Amino acid sequence: MDDYSFTIINEQGMEVKCDVISVVSDNETNQVYVVYTDYLLTKTNKFRILISELVEENGDYSLKDINDQHKLDEIKNTSLTLHAKAYQRLQEKYKDLD
Repeated sequence: MDDYSFTIINEQGMEVKCDVISVVSDNETNQVYVVYTDYLLTKTNKFRILISELVEENGDYSLKDINDQHKLDEIKNTSLTLHAKAYQRLQEKYKDLD
């Protein structure tokens, strides 16, 4: 993955550029999860957000579906917490610019 972007083949067999939103590591299991978008729109006209396990094998990387809803919720909450903390730090940094 270069510059936090990568290419996948989607469900329709089309090559699609994706961008990483967040990377979440599980220190207990040594698993790494990627939160990303493929910029396809949902029914509510928002960018689709996907979460997959990042699997490395012999220097090659692939994305593996996560079928455990509890694990998906856990990763989503961790990602949201990380983004909220980053947003707070930015607010503090730029509070005097208003």
